[in-house]
Amino acid sequence: MARGTPPVVAANLILQGIGLSWQPVTGASGYTICRESPPGSYCNPLTASQPPATTTKYNDLNLPPGGTHLYQVAAWRSDGHYGVTRVTATVGVIPTPTNFVVKVDS
Repeated sequence: MARGTPPVVAANLILQGIGLSWQPVTGASGYTICRESPPGSYCNPLTASQPPATTTKYNDLNLPPGGTHLYQVAAWRSDGHYGVTRVTATVGVIPTPTNFVVKVDS
């Protein structure tokens, strides 16, 4: 099967997880997103249905700090051609503010 253009994917640390974003792929009918945790295991689909071509981001939330995950984002077309990009990300720890002052103006 001929392959299509793969999406250009970025993974960013967000509160309690990883945010994925990508540039739209010309001619794509939609996208498939899955996560391997740990990398090298089965790639579990992250959405109940395939996101449409207008979707260009996905937030994977409630992940424990320190875990490394491999994400696969595939752009697919109705003729069966597809392009796949894989990106690895590690969930970090976003510090909780501990020394702040709340000031109320009256």
